[in-house]
Amino acid sequence: MTTEFDTARTNAVTFLTTEVAYTSPLTGPGLGLPNVYNRIRYTIEPNVVRSDLAEKVGAGAQDHRVHTWQVTRRAIAGERNGNFRDRVHEMVIRGYLAFSDALDTEGEFQAIIEAVLDVLEKHVQWGSTGDCTDPVALSHARQPEAEVIDFVEYVGVLCHHCEIIVDVRGVKVLAAVA
Repeated sequence: MTTEFDTARTNAVTFLTTEVAYTSPLTGPGLGLPNVYNRIRYTIEPNVVRSDLAEKVGAGAQDHRVHTWQVTRRAIAGERNGNFRDRVHEMVIRGYLAFSDALDTEGEFQAIIEAVLDVLEKHVQWGSTGDCTDPVALSHARQPEAEVIDFVEYVGVLCHHCEIIVDVRGVKVLAAVA
């Protein structure tokens, strides 16, 4: 069964991989973020980090840097009102980019966060719970926001890290109450 969250997560992955425009000092201008997943990923296996969680930034076999985005859910709240079920899924989009003072990755990461927020805001249905005649209608309960921006060690690498929160509201028409 596909839930409101499943639909929103799939859409978020698509938007991140195809619409986010940014410029990297190592790879130049780009459209779409690398290594976007619809789940949390973690490993310390160097070959998996290089193939799944890092982007190629040079010609050498070791020229990679950690850069990944992962979409998951961290909370659900809901209520039922007659024939309608209303749920709000707190979707979190976690981003990681290997830190480099020499390359000013701070500026790069901040620009990527802005670009991600711009793309998410473009796709938000503001101020409604969607079309309640549709079996599952999607809207967003609040504007996407970067709730956390900091540094963490991720897969053994010091990384810029952010958590962008998007509340996804799903209203579903239920069978008539007898």
